Amino acid sequence: NASGTATEPIVFTSAQAANSRKPGDWGGLVIVGQGQINRSGTIILEGTNQGGSNYQVNYSGGSAAGNTGSSGTLKYVRVHFAGFGPQHNQELNSFTFAAVGSGTTMDHLQALAGLDDSFEWFGGAVDAKYLVSYESMDDHFDAAEGYVGRNQYLIGFQSVILYERAGSGV
Repeated sequence: NASGTATEPIVFTSAQAANSRKPGDWGGLVIVGQGQINRSGTIILEGTNQGGSNYQVNYSGGSAAGNTGSSGTLKYVRVHFAGFGPQHNQELNSFTFAAVGSGTTMDHLQALAGLDDSFEWFGGAVDAKYLVSYESMDDHFDAAEGYVGRNQYLIGFQSVILYERAGSGV
C-alpha cells in the first residue's frame, strides 16, 4: 500500500544524486495479483530472470474470483527514471501490473523518463484513473494478455526521444 497526497506524493526514483539521475537507473514498480490472464501455466514476467541478473517474477492464469481481488492501494505515486534492462530489449516498465484484480485502488500515478513502457497491464481487471506518462522510451500505456480493466483521464506527453544508454543494463 502506497498512499501519498497531492502535496506529498510518494516518489520512487533513482539512487543517484538528484542532478545525475537518468532513465534506466533502476527497475520500476511491479505489482502481481491473482487475476485472470489469457495465457496458461506459469509465466515469467517480462524483464525478469534475465541471465540470472535479477529476480524471476512469476504469475499465472488466476481465477474469476482473483479478478476482483485486491493488491492494495497506489494513490499519488510517482516513478522516475525506471526501465533498467537486464538484457537487450528486456527493460522493466515504470509501472507493471500483472493479473491485478479490480479490488485494487490506483489513482493519481505518474511515470517520468522510463526506458520501457510507462504503464503496462498483463491481464487482470484493475481500474485506474488520473495517470500521467511523461517522456517514455516505449509505449506510454500498454495492455496485453486479456486485460479487462478500465482507465480514465490518461495523459501521455513526449517532447524528446529517449535512448538506451551505457549503465542502464542494456
